[in-house]
Amino acid sequence: MDRSATVEVMEDSRILVVGPDTFEILLKNSPETAMKMVKKMTLRLRALDDKLEQVFSEIPKRPDLTP
Repeated sequence: MDRSATVEVMEDSRILVVGPDTFEILLKNSPETAMKMVKKMTLRLRALDDKLEQVFSEIPKRPDLTP
């Protein structure tokens, strides 16, 4: 599955596109980098979970129609 991204920078930058095979090698050869990424992904997942909880708490509950 191909993915795409848009990048906006605030200063002159060099952007590197890394394919999945190269990315896997990077993670295998650099456990420190892998752990940093896992920690960042965990923070993003928690933030998403918080947002979803907020959104769903604002949705009115349907009445229970069980007799």
